[in-house]
Formats: sequence, C-alpha cells, structure tokens
Amino acid sequence: MKMKISRIIVSLVMIVTLLTQIIPIQAITAYAENTGATQVQKNDEKPKSTEATKADPVESSQETSESTSSTESSENRKDQENVESEDKEDTQREVALDESVYGSGAGVPGDPVLFRSARALSADLPTFFGISTKAINAELTAHQNDSFYLGTPYRGLYLNPDEGYCLSPNGAPTSYGPGMNCTGFVAMVIRRAGGDISRITNNSTGFGGAANAYNWRDVLRATTYADTYNTVSEMLASGTMRKGDIIYFEPDVSVTNYDCHIGFFWGNTPRDNKFWHSYYPDGNIISDIKTKSPAEKIYVFHNAKEEGYISLKKVNDKGDNMAGVSFKLTADGKSTTVKTDANGNLKSPNYPIGTVVEYEETATIAGHYIDSASSKGKITIKEGSNELKVTNPRYANVTLNKKNDVGLNLEGVQFKLTYNGKEHTVKTDKNGQIQVTNELKNNTKIDWEETATIAGHYIDTANAKGSLVVKSGSNTINVSNPRYANLTLIKQNDKGKNLEGVEFNLQYNGKDHKVKTDKNGIIKITNDLKNNTKVDWKELKTIKGHYIDPEKAKGSIVVKSGENTINVNNPTLNFGLTSQASNQDGAQFVNPMIGQKLRDEVMIQPNQAPANAKLRLTSDFVEFGTGEQLGEESLKQVNEFEAKQAQFVKNMYLEFDATGMHGKKGVWINVLEFYNPSTSEWEEVARHDDLTNEAEAIQFVTPEIHTEFFFYDQNENETKLSDPLAKVKGFDRVFYKNLISGQTYKFDLIMMDRESEKEFKDPNGNSVTGSITVVAGKDGTVTSTINAREYYENLAKEAAEKEESKENDSDKEKETTKDSDGSKETIQPKAATQEVVDTEEPADVEEQEEATEFSTLNDVELLEGYVDVPFEANLSAAKGKVLVAYEQLSTNDTPIADEKELENEKQTGKVRNPKIGTQALVNGKVEVTSDGKVTLTDKVAFEDLTPNVEYDQKVTWMDTRTKLPVMIDGKELTSTIKFTPKESTGTVTVTIEDVAVQQLFGKDSQIQLVAFEETTYNDEPVASEKDFNNKGQTITINKPIEPAKSTSPAGTLPQTSGSLGSPVTWILLGLVFAASALFIVVNQKRQNKK
Repeated sequence: MKMKISRIIVSLVMIVTLLTQIIPIQAITAYAENTGATQVQKNDEKPKSTEATKADPVESSQETSESTSSTESSENRKDQENVESEDKEDTQREVALDESVYGSGAGVPGDPVLFRSARALSADLPTFFGISTKAINAELTAHQNDSFYLGTPYRGLYLNPDEGYCLSPNGAPTSYGPGMNCTGFVAMVIRRAGGDISRITNNSTGFGGAANAYNWRDVLRATTYADTYNTVSEMLASGTMRKGDIIYFEPDVSVTNYDCHIGFFWGNTPRDNKFWHSYYPDGNIISDIKTKSPAEKIYVFHNAKEEGYISLKKVNDKGDNMAGVSFKLTADGKSTTVKTDANGNLKSPNYPIGTVVEYEETATIAGHYIDSASSKGKITIKEGSNELKVTNPRYANVTLNKKNDVGLNLEGVQFKLTYNGKEHTVKTDKNGQIQVTNELKNNTKIDWEETATIAGHYIDTANAKGSLVVKSGSNTINVSNPRYANLTLIKQNDKGKNLEGVEFNLQYNGKDHKVKTDKNGIIKITNDLKNNTKVDWKELKTIKGHYIDPEKAKGSIVVKSGENTINVNNPTLNFGLTSQASNQDGAQFVNPMIGQKLRDEVMIQPNQAPANAKLRLTSDFVEFGTGEQLGEESLKQVNEFEAKQAQFVKNMYLEFDATGMHGKKGVWINVLEFYNPSTSEWEEVARHDDLTNEAEAIQFVTPEIHTEFFFYDQNENETKLSDPLAKVKGFDRVFYKNLISGQTYKFDLIMMDRESEKEFKDPNGNSVTGSITVVAGKDGTVTSTINAREYYENLAKEAAEKEESKENDSDKEKETTKDSDGSKETIQPKAATQEVVDTEEPADVEEQEEATEFSTLNDVELLEGYVDVPFEANLSAAKGKVLVAYEQLSTNDTPIADEKELENEKQTGKVRNPKIGTQALVNGKVEVTSDGKVTLTDKVAFEDLTPNVEYDQKVTWMDTRTKLPVMIDGKELTSTIKFTPKESTGTVTVTIEDVAVQQLFGKDSQIQLVAFEETTYNDEPVASEKDFNNKGQTITINKPIEPAKSTSPAGTLPQTSGSLGSPVTWILLGLVFAASALFIVVNQKRQNKK
C-alpha cells in the first residue's frame, strides 16, 4: 500500500514538473488571479448579451449594408437563414463540450451569440470593423518581409484569459513576451489596421475574448457575409477569394483534442494557395492553406472589394479641350452613355478592380470627326483613377500645283485623284491648281496620277504619279512638266581630230540604239529624250590606229531640258618599261639554296594608255650573258593584270631552287604587251631583254668552310687528346668564307670513326653531333669583310684578263653556237589564244601594286671568319679511337658547303687508352708470417693519363678464398688517394697501415690477398687492374704456430685474496713462458726464410 502511495506521489510530482515546463508560470498565476473575476464577468454578461448587441457599434454595419442593391440583399437574407440554421446545429454540438483546453489553444466555445434575425449582414470585414478597404492588406503587406509577425512563437490560449497573453507579436510584445495563437495574430492585425475588435469581444461570451477563434466565428457569422466550403480545393476553385480574407476552419469534434483554426488568405490570385497564420509548432508563418486539426467546414469572411473609375480627356489634334462629346461605356454587358464636360473631361462610375470596360465615342461636335483608330478601346480597371486620352483630328486640305520646267503654271492638265475609296477626275484651274477641302481626314492616303497634259508638253513618268498621307491642315503636291532634251556626242582622238565611223551603243527609254559617228565625229539625238532621261553610252568599236580607253569608253548622262553634250577621246599608246632584280631581302647577291625567293620589280609607265588597260608581262630568268636556261625546267612566267595608275611597279616573284648554283649568275628579261579591245589582239608595247644588264642580275655566292677539331680536358684546356670519360665536351672550329652578312646559317657536326669509316656511336648507340645556328656578322668571329659587288667585279676582271687574248675567237664561236643551238629559246610575245599563267605572289613578300618606285637595294657584305660548334660525347667505350669531325654548312635547310675528310688531321681528335700495372707488398714483402698488424702497399704504374689532371687511385684488397673484398671489423679493406701526374706516364703508391690480420685466418693457416686497383676521375673509371691470377697483385700471409697449452686443472677457481702460490710455482711458470717465446721467434724466422 505504501509502495502504491509513493508511486502516486512520484507521478504527481512528475506531472506538475512537466506542466510547469509546458505552461508559462505567468499564465498559471494570471489564471489563479482572474478565474473568479472571469466567471463573474461571464455570468453578468449572459443576460445582457441581447441588449449589448443592440447598443454595439456593429449596428453601423447594418446601416451601411442597406445601401447595397436589392439583389445582394436578397442573397444576404438567404445566407443569413442558412447561417441561423447552422448556428442551431453548432449550439447543439457546443453544449456537449467540457470546457477543457482544446488542441493547441485556438479557442474554447462559448454561448451562442444572439442577434435580431432581421439584422442585415455586413458586406465585408472592413465594413464590419469600421476601417478603410485597404487597411487589412496594408498592415499585412507592411510586414510580409520582416519579423514583426513572422516567426513569432506559437502560444496556445491554455488557461490564461488575458488577451495580451496571445496578442504579443515579435514587433510589439506584451509583458508576457512574444507569442501568439492563430486568433491572437488575426486580432492583432485587425487592431493595428484600425479595426475595433471590441465588436468581437462585446458580442461574444467565449473564453479569452479576442484570442478565441470561436468568438470570431460566432460574431462574424452573425454579422458579416460569409462563404462556406467543405474543402480547401473547393474554396480555391470557387475563384472568389480575395487577399486578406479571414479563413476559419470548423473542427471535426469527433476527433480527440479537436481545435478550430483561423488566419488570412494571402494569395496573389483567387486560386493561389497561400495562408498567413500562427501555427503550432512553427509559429507565425506564410504557408499553404492547412489546419492542425481535421475540419468539417470552412468559413470565408471576405476582405473589401477594390474599385476604380475612368478619367477620360477629350481633345482635338491641336490639343484644344472638346466639350459635349458622347461616349458609351460598357461593362459586364451593361452600357452607360456619358458626355465630356466644359473642360473635355469625363468621369465614369466606379467599377470593381479587374473589370474590363469598353469605351466608344458615339458623337462628336461640329467641325470634327470620329477617328475610328482611337475612338474606342478597352481598359482593365485598376484601383483609383484610370486615365484615357482621346483625340479628334481636323480635316486635311490638299493643293496640287502644276508647272512646267521653267516655272509656268499649266491650266487644263488632267489628274486622277483616289481617296476614301473613290476616284475623282479633275483638271488644273487657271492658276495650275487642284484643291480638295473638308473631305480628307487626318492620315488619309491620297493617290494622284497625271493622265493628260497640254500641247507642247509630255507626261514625265518619273513624277507623274504618287501618293501622300495627309495631315490636319494644309498639304501640297507639286508636279512639273519638263521640255524635251537634245544630246550631242563628239568623238575625237588625242590630237583633236574628229573620228568618223566609231560605233556606239546608246541606251535610253528602255531600248538600245547602235549608231556611228558621222564625218564630223558626231552623233545627235533630238526630240526623243525627256527631261531627266538617263542615257547610257558605250563605245563598241573604233577605227584603226586607235584604242578604246576602258576608263572613258562608257558612261551615262541624265539629260536636262535643252542641249546636252558628251565628249569622248581616243589616245594613242605609249609605255615605258624598266626593271630591277633582287631577292626577298632586297639583295642581288644571294645564297645557292632551296626556296630562294627572287623578285623582279618591273616599273611600267603607261605614259599614254587607257586606265585599267589590260596588260601581259612575260618574264624569264636565264643565265647572265648567254640567255641559257637555268635549272632543269623553264622559269618563264606570264602574268596578266590591269594598269591602275600612271606609273607602278609590277613584281614578278620566283621561288627558285638554287641548289648547286654556286658562283653562277642569272638575269631577268621582260616583254610587255597590251590587249587592244578594238582589234581584239595583243600588241607588244615595250621590251627589256638585255642579257648583261647588271640591274637585272642575281649573283649566287660560293661559301667555303674548313675545320679544326678540339676536346676540352678536365681543366677546360683545348686538346686533341681526351680521356675515355662518359661526358667529354669539345668543339669544332669552322673557318668560313663568303658568308652573307646578316643571313642565318647552320653548322652541323657529326663524329666519325676513322677506323670503321662510319658514324661513331656511344655505348647507348647514339651518334655524337653538334649544331649551332648563327647570324653571319653577329655571331662567331669575323676576320675580314668585303663588298660583294666589289669582290665579284674583281673576279670578273681577273677572268677577263685571262681570256683577253682569245676574245675575238671566242666571240665568233659563241655567235656560231648561238645561231645553231635550237634548244635555246628566245622570248617572243604570246598570242592571244595561248594559256596565261598567273603566278601567285607569296604572302610574306607580296608588295602593294600602288608602289611607284623601285625598292631600295641592300649592299651585301661577304664575311670571312670562324665559329665554334660545340659537342658533348660519351667516350667511355672509345679507348684508343681516332675520331673525325664532319662539318656541313647550310642555310634555309639547304647544304651549301661541307668538309668531310677522314684523313684530315685538323678535323681529327684521339681518345686516350690509359693502362695501369701494380706491385702488391705486405710489410715490404710478397709473403710474411704474422697474426698481428701489418702494412699493405700497392705500387701502381700508369700510362696515357692526362697530365696536370687530378685522379683518384683506389685499392681494394680481395680475399682469394671468397673472391670478395677483405672485411675487417665489418668494413672493406680499401684505400683511395688523389694524385696529379706531371706526365702521362708514372707511378703512384697506395698504403694501408696497421692492418690486423689475425681475424682473417679462421681455420686456415695461410691467406692470400689480391690488390684490385682502379684509376678514376670524378668517380668515373679511367683504368683498372683486377685479376685474381696476377701474381704481381698478390701477397701471402702465414699464421704463426701456437705454443703448447698449460696442464693446470681446468676447474681451478681464481683466488679472491691471499697468495696465488709458492715462489717455486712462479719460477716454473716463467720458464715455461720464456721457452714458448723462444720457439715462436725461431719458427717465425724459418717461415720468413721460406
């Protein structure tokens, strides 16, 4: 029993503790203080509820509602009846409630609210609460993006009847701190919007006053129009929702802890699923429409409808106000007719927001017309004033003026005018005018066409018709009739002589007319051309001795009334032709290489020639002096082009393979032809084919090289001998002659093996090469320079002197050979039917056709000097080899000189073949007997080392038994010394002292050690001697014979104090030791003798 009582007490304590955590202490305290007062207040208010309703400000809503239409009143009465019947049902359900705290604290049902059954419902919430139509949405919109309401914690009504307990948002908290239930949020918004929420509290008996949703339900259903729905989807589908509507959820009382819920519809459209409410446990939020407890019915109390009106302004096209203009306004199938006031203004009745109103101007005032383009339209009503402006333009007047080309008015000219869908045929009056007044509206299009003119004039098709879009006011059309025009064409040559029989094509009035000049060189056209007629003329054929200038042989003229003249001249041909040759660098002395880009600059002077004359230039590059063909194929080029200016340079490009042209000389020759369209033939007009013309000559130089080969020794000294190392550097000094200053050359070295006469390969199978690219005159060393022209002129002079005695005979022989050699081709002008080859100009050297002068030639300097071509080789396996450096000189990937001679000593270097021999000793002898410490020496004789280079000489003593290095105290028995030989041959001794050999014998009485020697440079082997069978490298060490062992008992323990024995014992031991020592010495001497 006691255990049960204890458990009950513990349970009660836990429940109380839990409740103090859930229910704020302020709520409990307030409830304790106010329970009695609240109950008395409720009892006092119950019998007064009917009277309070009568005196309540809600009565004002009845008066406002009475102004609504009769149709809406009848609908409201029906809805009121439904509400009353529903109230009865709700009252019956609420009687069964046990007054406990329901759900999350939205409210507790109270007694039914009693109102007169004849009471009219308020149309909307603002009407009921006595606030403006925008007040609710204005308050909510002001805080939809801040935390004034949003985020306020949810606080249920619980047991605290104080409204301030649940009407406490974040932005205006009460003494209880921030917290709202769903009803407290609604009440706070209405209060801050200016609403009188006492209209809820004074007319309800439910617990919590304005914080109890049931109170709101009871009062609003009794006083304010409401829509009822079964589901949220049904509510949204109705399309009647307004932003700011109050949505109330009637709970399903059959569920446990049922609760009602209330909040604001916050959708931007009637079907937008948005709800602003305080919700457990999220607090104040904007979410989709939902309730915590299942609802059996939804009541919607609507926010006020928003309205607007039309403000229309009526003016004419000058901006003057127009009074008395009638408009028909149509909305929702109903029409209203209104007129503008004295200021041209019109104000419509109010329409709900979103209403589409059609407006149409139905009558205007005198002197104006209704413009169909702007007199009607639609407008969707927005809140407040919706402004429109409608304009009435004035009529437009048109005056057509008809004159001839000298400005005289023409009476009786007939026109066809088309406007307003009709044609009007009229004639000009004595002033040459036609007028149209008070018939044309603004922006009316009028088409006009001249259909008949008076004698002596003609209808000009260019301006005999047209159209005009008239504007309010005066509009003018000017039409003139020109006189006929006469045309005279005069044909002369450049000396002023009239040319008879020249044929022209004259095109006018859409036809071609082929005519020839008369004996006076004239063609005349009279009474056939109208003013501003365009005449196109073209010279077709000329007479012999003349040509048609393409630039001047055709043209056009727009004739004017009166006389018009065309002068056409035929000049004679006169061309000048000179030329200058060079390569792409502007030089006439060039390398014999692949891709040698040559250029012949041909200056053409059309001293007297047609503009854009069609020319043909035939060029060839042949051997200087003989005209023989250079290379295997003909280098002839033919290029057609037009003469664009009075003097210009035409570039003839030739990318020439000049490989093997060392010392040769070429020359350009040219023939210029003109295509005469009059005769349809090519005519030679200039020639430039002097085979000894130095200005047109290209000299190919003859580069030469020879080389001298060097290694670098370890001290960076130049030498012809090298140690067989893995990394040997050296260079080949290449002496050159006749390199062109400023040109890029490449020197390539490859190492050859004299013995095999093949490329030398290192141990990895790689060739030994070297390469350097230089700019002549900038890189390397120059020893002399000479002007190329001077150099080759001297050569030519020397050759001329040698041949002077044979000159006459040689000339005769050359003349005979030239006449009889059928293979030599003389340049002849090509016939017009031959194929023309148009050589493309390389993009990198292409020059502008507009050039009028030759480019500047560059002087060429021939250089003599040398460069060093470096190389690096692995010669570790090349002992004793003789290496030869082959050199090749190239430019533009073209070999132009080389030196490749295996027996040329200057191109040759030799790899040393170092050798060593050794003499190993122990204590200065080849064989000793000892088990103590000994001195090991190895005398190394070397040959073919590089003097004055520091080497390492390393000796490693090897055990003949194991063929492995001797190990003493865990370390190899080895020694290394550095030495620098003064001569290539000599000796060096490596010594190791105090070598304790006793530990080497093991069970053997004799050991043999071999000295392995290795000569290195920077840890790289140069020479070695490692042979176990080499007696000179071998020493022998014998182990001494051990003396007889003592006969003392093995088990005798040492004494720790006192005497070790008698004196006699010590004497006997001394004799034994002396005898043993004497035996060892004698035996050692015998061994040494052996």
